[in-house]
Amino acid sequence: MNQVIDWEYRDLENWLRDPSTQESWDYEFKSQIPDSRDKSGKDRLRHEFCSFANYKGGLIFFGISDDKLINGLPYDYNFQTKLSDIVGRSIFPPIRNWSLFHTIQVSNKKKYVHIVQVNESFYTDKPHMTDCLVYIRENGRCEPIENGLELRRIFLLEDNFYPEYIRPVQEILGRLKKSYDAHLSLLDTIILYNLRLYLEAGCIDEARIHDYPRLLNLFQKIEVLLPKVKKSFGASISGDKEEYRGNYLELSRTIDEFSNELSRIL
Repeated sequence: MNQVIDWEYRDLENWLRDPSTQESWDYEFKSQIPDSRDKSGKDRLRHEFCSFANYKGGLIFFGISDDKLINGLPYDYNFQTKLSDIVGRSIFPPIRNWSLFHTIQVSNKKKYVHIVQVNESFYTDKPHMTDCLVYIRENGRCEPIENGLELRRIFLLEDNFYPEYIRPVQEILGRLKKSYDAHLSLLDTIILYNLRLYLEAGCIDEARIHDYPRLLNLFQKIEVLLPKVKKSFGASISGDKEEYRGNYLELSRTIDEFSNELSRIL
């Protein structure tokens, strides 16, 4: 996909001439963008967006027919707005991570091929539904999931952290503030470990990249402070209480800051 952004018309032509180039797991061809009266066309487009966002992402080529003819589309300043208006409706939860990836002018014509990239959504945003169905890419096509077993196999990640788990995380953080020696149970440790993996994954997701690095930095600071509090607590028993007090107060402040940011973002 990264090479496509550098393509010119001749590159597109050569790629389409290759017999192995077909609509597939990664690509979809659309001769045009559906107009406001084309309900079935708009529905199909939503299905295709969902199938890419639910699975591994892909590219949609607007201005190319199913039999790989480059017809192109007239230049339309509002192309992305029109597209957004279609896919921004009747998809739940909304698909946020897509963009007009590249535009190629058709040779000797005032027409264009628009290439839209739909990225795979972050695991907590999936599955996307439209028309009360969940679509994925199957055998190179857009297909609805047929049963609950398939849905569970594809989307249920039992060991992952989900935003719905914020309440037990807040309870763990509250107990840490009240604990003199920053004690964590085994279950607490597992939950916080999965939270860290979730934050690390969020740092490389385009829709979350502005908020999650700060959350991760605060969480890592808590991880550093926990053994410091535990160690200085032991030393405080024999008389050195200043270091313990400083570490404990810093941990308490960092937990408050992290907890407030977590509640705001999730």
